[in-house]
Amino acid sequence: MILRHLLRHVTTLFARPETHIRTRYAHFKNLLRADGKALDLIADLESHLYGHDPADLERSIWMIDMLHQEVRTMVSCLHSMNPDAYPDLFPALERIAGKSSAEHLQSPLPDTPPYIIDLDQAADLPRQAGGKAANLSRVKQLGAPTPPGFVITASAFARVIRDNGLDEEIRHRFRQVRLSAPDEIIRITGEIQELILDAQIPADLAEQIVAATHALAPHGQLLAVRSSALAEDGEISFAGQYASELDVQPDAILSAYKRVLAGKYCPRALSYRVRHGLSDTDTAMAVLVLPMVQARWAGVVYTSDPACPAVGGEAMGVYVVDGVAAELVDGSSTPGKYYLSRQEQPTVLQGCACEGHVVLAEEILRELGRWCMYLETSFGLPLDVEWAYGAQGLAIVQARPLHQDKDPAPVISDDIDPRSILLSGLECASPGAACGPVFCAPTGADFRHIPQGSVVFTPSLRPALSQFFDRLVAIVATSGSRASHCASVARERGIPVLVGNTELSCPANQTVTVDAVSGQICSGCLPGLLEQDKSTKAASAHLRHDLAALAEQTVVLSLTDPDAPNFSPRGCVSFHDLVRFCHEKSVLEMFTLVDRKGRGMGRSRRLQTDLPLVLYVLDLDHG
Repeated sequence: MILRHLLRHVTTLFARPETHIRTRYAHFKNLLRADGKALDLIADLESHLYGHDPADLERSIWMIDMLHQEVRTMVSCLHSMNPDAYPDLFPALERIAGKSSAEHLQSPLPDTPPYIIDLDQAADLPRQAGGKAANLSRVKQLGAPTPPGFVITASAFARVIRDNGLDEEIRHRFRQVRLSAPDEIIRITGEIQELILDAQIPADLAEQIVAATHALAPHGQLLAVRSSALAEDGEISFAGQYASELDVQPDAILSAYKRVLAGKYCPRALSYRVRHGLSDTDTAMAVLVLPMVQARWAGVVYTSDPACPAVGGEAMGVYVVDGVAAELVDGSSTPGKYYLSRQEQPTVLQGCACEGHVVLAEEILRELGRWCMYLETSFGLPLDVEWAYGAQGLAIVQARPLHQDKDPAPVISDDIDPRSILLSGLECASPGAACGPVFCAPTGADFRHIPQGSVVFTPSLRPALSQFFDRLVAIVATSGSRASHCASVARERGIPVLVGNTELSCPANQTVTVDAVSGQICSGCLPGLLEQDKSTKAASAHLRHDLAALAEQTVVLSLTDPDAPNFSPRGCVSFHDLVRFCHEKSVLEMFTLVDRKGRGMGRSRRLQTDLPLVLYVLDLDHG
């Protein structure tokens, strides 16, 4: 096949050179069309993988597949332009495609039994029971006062989805999920929730759920049906993101179960998991079923609470409301507050008086404090413990690692004087903010003279500019886009870039601040804005290891110098490298114009110009 293609190419080259030029030009046009699509995909994928615009992992997988197809088109077109020049090109594509497969990031869930497990077993089966149930099971195993219960496992969730044929329906919708489109998220989650609520629970699964419910509540006691997603209550809390159903009648267990499953797809929960780089299967929903505790008081304990300054923050915080804790955790009720010493036998701290109207006996506080300190010691880290106290005494109903914010809140800049704004309404090609003196670079020859720390004003986003990124802090260009190679590399490097057709003359040597997110340029340095940008970058720097590796194999560009020894198919390590290589070589192939002797050039004319260009005008198709 390859030999036949090569012979046909050589025959056409010498026997019909004009036909060969037109054929080569057709391949060149197809390559450029694929190049444009590939660069758009790379720009969007970059935003998703690096957290500038977080998106569902299913969207990234889908976009990587489309990128693969466009790069394959480019490789095929370049091969057709000169079949014998790039023997390593297809092997390079297959090598990169094999490494960049994202399927392993979203492994399918098993949908086989067990579908029901006792709460006592949950600690030993966290991938079935989910975080909340596994933690509570561990609390129970440690001997703390905990109600009985059972778990409807993550496998049961997978079974419901697959038996109702919802896998592809959900995946298709996730391809549109990105956090920059909140209205789309609301629409998509509403559709998915309707699908879940309309689904049928498989008969054998429904039978097991009903049997376990009757065993737990033989006299019709009310139930709490609570979320226990796989990633919940672990390194990421998912606090308040999912639904729980309280005061559920035993005969309504199946509908309550479906409502909790549907709660996995509410807008806030979906946005939360996407922002943390988790996939749909990472957060498969198990459901914890407990008897309702008829509570006189309920609340939350932070085993390490900085809110008591009298002891330097070394205290337990006890937050309490009358009745169940639902109004406390959803923020609709102001709790009473107590502070206990962090000791094996805690005491009430007098320096931090009780606040609020709820009065809790000191005996109950001490019992609660003893159990919470014991649990913290056993878990080996501070805890957030949910509790209730009723006629049967104390009950621990939830325990999870206590997550406290370590990073300060982003600084809101108030130092922008409207009179300092030199230009606004520009397009952001790479987000961020930076300050420095302006350097005017009207031609590529000026790049080599860029001083360190400059804000470069230039007519276009030329790829050659990326070679000088170590010298500059921001770019303002008259033309270009976020899909350019230059803007792509700038995003990787955290260099802000603005683009806009403006009449503003280059303010040489003037110090300016580029605020790429807002699309504006201000005179002087704005410390508040720069600090805010620093905080934002720190907050978004947490990239999953596997997503970072995926970015390196897809969107990272390492081939920037066509004259470098590694500018070859073997030197390509990402799809972006292949795009760059094919684009560069296709231009050379097109404009070598058949051969060194100029065959087929009878209807070509060299353009006479003072510009440092060699430019031919060709008649490729009868004028």
